[in-house]
Parts: sequence; structure tokens; C-alpha cells
Amino acid sequence: GEGRMVADVVSALAPQAQANAGADGRKGSTVVVELSDEDLCLVLARTMAKEGGGALEKKCIELAGTDKAEELINELLGASAAFLAQSSSASDKDRESGACILAHAIAKLASEDKRNALADKLCKVIIEAAGPQPTFLSLSMLMQAYNAFRPRSVARYACLLSVLRFGASVVTGCDQLAHVLRGQSEAIVAEYEDRTPEERRILLLALASVFSAASRAQAANGRESSVLLTQYLASLDGAKGAGSSGVAEQVEVARRLVRDIVASPDLLPLDFIATSGMLEKVEEGARQKGDKSVSAVAKGALSLARFLVESDVRAMAAWVSDSKNAAVLAEIGITGESCVEKVRLVAIAELGAQASRNSAARGEVTYAQIAESLDVPAAEVEVWLIKAIGLKVVEGRMDQVNQSFQLQRCTHKLFGNDEWSQLNAKCTDLEQSMSSICDKLESNFGSAARR
Repeated sequence: GEGRMVADVVSALAPQAQANAGADGRKGSTVVVELSDEDLCLVLARTMAKEGGGALEKKCIELAGTDKAEELINELLGASAAFLAQSSSASDKDRESGACILAHAIAKLASEDKRNALADKLCKVIIEAAGPQPTFLSLSMLMQAYNAFRPRSVARYACLLSVLRFGASVVTGCDQLAHVLRGQSEAIVAEYEDRTPEERRILLLALASVFSAASRAQAANGRESSVLLTQYLASLDGAKGAGSSGVAEQVEVARRLVRDIVASPDLLPLDFIATSGMLEKVEEGARQKGDKSVSAVAKGALSLARFLVESDVRAMAAWVSDSKNAAVLAEIGITGESCVEKVRLVAIAELGAQASRNSAARGEVTYAQIAESLDVPAAEVEVWLIKAIGLKVVEGRMDQVNQSFQLQRCTHKLFGNDEWSQLNAKCTDLEQSMSSICDKLESNFGSAARR
């Protein structure tokens, strides 16, 4: 069965190839034969007919003869569910090729409305054929459909959503899809900047779902997801009411954002949740909605975010140890231990930022300061410093004799106006130093030339 469709293509083209070769008059020469979308559709119909649809090929030949491309494609789509299914006797290669032929045939239709409708229908057929235990092959078919349509088109957007939503549900393919998408999210979102705000939010959420569903062992997935969820919440700024997405969806986004931030120990900075006020707006909307369960999750997400932004280890520890909040933590999908670990790492970042701003400290943080800020015994300070260094939250040297940490670099918990001013001052100093060096070199070269 492997490559059966390819054999059918060769068989269908043999008479034309022989005629062209005869006209050329040379044996063994390469013959180029033009192949139309109708030819490929008929080859697909023939292959599908061998799987039990005897009347299909005859019907498709009639439609191709009367130049009814849309009806031909519809006929094939109607019969393709069984052909594309995992239970089909067709090879994986033939099934994938069949989906590709259909997608490209749809993309060639003159009517945009028909392209959009049939593209959506193709995606539904592929997903339906995947069955209860989908494999990466079905995801590959959807990706073939996505690539068949021109950028920014409605059909391509619909196929993309199908790829993302289906991909997030495919255990065997989700990690692979996340790997392919990693670093590409910004470009994908930018392609659809002309869509409505609601359509862009749908895309952001679908993209984030892939990274959320992928292996949580990959810290990069948490970062990608948090960026997309942040953009989702930022897009609500200025929007009237809850929008068609609804309060429940917005609370779900807030829940996932806080979960990703806590679950990714090295995920900093936290500028957005500190300055935008969007989590407060989501919590207010949930409270006004009157759903106690949704409101509790929104309130919990907001509280956790505040503790992180304020580097308040004691408040975080007290909140997570309160039995009344156990259900909220479970709903968000995090543990009390991970929350406390995260806020302690944030506190270390904050101590590093303070030391770098304080010229008198000269980048030095004492173990006593760290123990106090992290609310840990002095014996555990170096354990936490090693963890923070490993996660690149800070870089520096531990001085056991003087019980201090000499900071070399730190990741800022927040990067606001003060941090930009500090960076500007450092750049100005560097520019002046370089200018002074250049002046001295120029002076020395001038003196040497005069001698």
C-alpha cells in the first residue's frame, strides 16, 4: 500500500508521457508533464475507490468533465472521513497526501467564501477522522492544510486555530508542535494584526494552550505561554464590558498566567501584573458576576500576584498555609511550596536590584539581609543563593568568611522607569569613558606622528 497514490499518478500520466516522448523522438529523455488540480483529485478519487467507494471515481470524473471544481471537492470531502481515519487500510503517506491534495484544490478556488467554507469543512473532517486517540499524523494533515492557504487569509486563520486547538489535545504531538512554535508566536500573531480584537484574543489563547499543554518540564513553554496570556489581558484594556470572551474565560486566563509564573522559577520580570491593573479588573468582573467559585479563583490569582510583586515572603507563606485557600491553589494548579519558592527567588532578585542601585553597598548583600528577606534560617541562605544562581536570577560570588554575597548581575523583578533611568546613566558613563579613551588614543597617535 505504501506509495499507492504515487503509482496511480504515474499510471494516469503514462499515456500523455508516452505521447510527449514520441513527439520528442528520443528514448530515455526527461518529459515534463503539466498536472492539474483536477488530475490529482481524480487520482485521489481512484485511491479512495479502492478503499470501498466504487461509485466515487465515476462521479468525480463526471464532475471534473463539467468543470465543477467545488462539487468535486465536496464529493471527495464527503467520502474522505473513512479514507483519512486511522482504521483505513490506506498507508499513512497516502492519507497525508490525500489531505494535502484536498487543501491545495480548495486553495485554488476562485470564490473566497467557498474557500473559507471548504477549508473549515476539511479541518473538521480531519479532526473527526482522528478518532478518540489522535496521532501526530492527523496534526500533520492539519498543518498541510494551513500551509496551502495564502497568509492573512480567513481560511488560513481557521486552519491555524484547528492546528492549535487539536495540537493541544494530542498527547503524542503537543510537545513537537510546541517545539516548532517556540520563538515564532510573535510573528504568527503579527500576521493577523488586522483581525478584530476578539479574534486576536482567540488566537493568543489557542497559542498559549499549546505551550500550557506541552511538557511542563520545559521552562521555555511556561515563558511562551505567559507572554501570550499577558498579551491577552493587555488587549482587554479599554474594552467595554467582558466582551464576547466572557468573565469565566478571562478568569481562566488570569489563573493560567499566575500558574505559569509560579511554575517557572526563572520567569521574571513581573512588570505587567505590577502596573497594568488588569488582574484587578478581572477580579472585579468576576465578583460582579456573582459566581463564587470563579470569583474565588480570580481573587486568589490576584493575591498571589500581589505577594510576588511586593516580594512579601511572609504574606505568601501565611496565605498558602491557610486551609481556606487550599481549594483555590488546587484550582489554579500550583502548590503552596512552589508559591513560597517563587516569592523567595523574587525576593533575592529584589535584594540584588537594591544593592546595584545603592552605590554605598557596592553590590554587596549580607547573609543576614537575605535570611531576613527570605524568612529562612541563616544556614539555608547559601542553599537559596545556589538555586538563584543556577536559575540565573543573580550572578555573583559567595563570601563565607564575611557572610556576604558580592553581586555581579541580577535579573530585575520589575523593569520600570527607575531601572531605565539607571540603565541610561550607566550607558552615559560608558559613553563618556569610551570618549575619554578615544581622545587619549588620538592624542598619543598625534604625538607619535609629530616625532
